[in-house]
Amino acid sequence: MSNLFIDKFPELVKEWNYDMNIDIDISKITFSSHKKVYWKCDKGHVYLASLNNRTKKNKNSKCLKCSTELKRIHNIEDVNKKIYNYKPVINTTLIGDESEIYILNLLLNKNIYKDVKRLGNTGSNADISITHFDDTINYIQIKTITKILNNKDSYYYTNDHKYPDNMLIVMLNKSKDRFALEFHSNIKVKRLSLSYNYKKSKYKDIMFTELNIFLKKLIELIPMSSRINNIYSCISKEIASLYRFEKFCKTNNIDYKRNITNGNTIDGTINNFNFQEKFISKNYKNRLTYMITSSKSAGRLNNKNIKRPYSENDFDYIIIEIGGVISSPNKYLNNFCIIPKNILIEQNILQTDTCKGKKKFYICAPDCKKPHWSKNLWNNISFL
Repeated sequence: MSNLFIDKFPELVKEWNYDMNIDIDISKITFSSHKKVYWKCDKGHVYLASLNNRTKKNKNSKCLKCSTELKRIHNIEDVNKKIYNYKPVINTTLIGDESEIYILNLLLNKNIYKDVKRLGNTGSNADISITHFDDTINYIQIKTITKILNNKDSYYYTNDHKYPDNMLIVMLNKSKDRFALEFHSNIKVKRLSLSYNYKKSKYKDIMFTELNIFLKKLIELIPMSSRINNIYSCISKEIASLYRFEKFCKTNNIDYKRNITNGNTIDGTINNFNFQEKFISKNYKNRLTYMITSSKSAGRLNNKNIKRPYSENDFDYIIIEIGGVISSPNKYLNNFCIIPKNILIEQNILQTDTCKGKKKFYICAPDCKKPHWSKNLWNNISFL
């Protein structure tokens, strides 16, 4: 029985793109070939796919682009319109940064501690560490309380995270004139409402309007706050990768500075240029390439998150570290793929005035034997 594609799948022969497959003889190629060829469906979609990809599942294999369209949650025109018109709202992360810095400076100015540090973008469940002169450490969490609309002097704190029971939650408003202090275990509600103009409020003992009284109470409660600072598992690997990259920079005399905030796409600077760092732990399919996500939020459409590609103005470099493969998950640690902006633009990865960008792209492993655009970028400090 013939294994030729032209005999086995006559219905797919109709989609063969003769104009673009001019160097391939359709009468000789087998249906199971892994060679990528061009296809054109009856809707005009042109794309690359191997014959094996089109034939292995069933004889009614659909156009890949048509299949993607069927999976869409939103109309593509609505999505593009949303992305084009998207304007970020007030950045709550940056507001949180301001609150953390404010409390940090209050404690530093007291000069009663061995050390006070803002933990910032470290993946921990605390915002500030306080080291006493006996080397014991307490941790506190800083929260910015939000004004309740149409209420003269009321604010709320959304209790939507799990912290150690004795973690002291330090709350303050954006204007830095309304404060509250409470341990996590004592906050029993999802939304804690603080009414500073209501004298009979059951929370009156934890609310403060005078800075000196608030600060005195804060200092009194700090020794009772948590001595445990857990690292969120979802980003602990990325944090560890950043520390390895910092060591890589020091070894190669590259000026490295870490960004303390999560409020933008920048993880730090290298030689005063902004970078975004990515870490991919394992290649679960043992393929030659690793998929890298390259998108950020563009808000929500019909209660669903919308993503858009990074733009040319977001950063100057993408730095990538990969873990390894299933059989050797740490095989490639301490190797870094250093991709400058101009190459990201050349590969149509970043959004520009003339390119819509990509939400994902692929790089090869450091020891890849086959040609790939990313191969010479591994540990290549000449780009810095």
